[in-house]
Amino acid sequence: MRVNGEERDVYEYFESINHLPTLPIMADYAGAKINVGFLKDEKNKKTHFFAPVYKGTVYKVVTKLPDNYEKVFFEAMGKDKDLEIDYSVSCLYNYFNFSLEGKTLGNTCANFTWGEIAFHLLNETHVYLIIEDKG
Repeated sequence: MRVNGEERDVYEYFESINHLPTLPIMADYAGAKINVGFLKDEKNKKTHFFAPVYKGTVYKVVTKLPDNYEKVFFEAMGKDKDLEIDYSVSCLYNYFNFSLEGKTLGNTCANFTWGEIAFHLLNETHVYLIIEDKG
């Protein structure tokens, strides 16, 4: 894989910068900033990505997690945070990396699972369903 313009082993690169696996890499996919989580396999000196990475796409290393996940979460929800949400699902990456066990995120009823949306695996996602009677 090319890292900063040169061929590098991704595992060795993450080791050289002391990068934590709780910090994903990020790319711009048609205007959306998309995270790709990974696991460092210490035993085999390999990096396993939790979502696809694409040739020719520039990824940046995330260097810091938000100090207050709940605050960032509600800012991202924006105007939707007060809606009556019928169902929601959040990525396991969120659950583990932001220590969400036993925490409440407003009126969401977050089940945690893999972040697959529209036949594409994404990391650190949160989706929800609102059913409205327009009749």
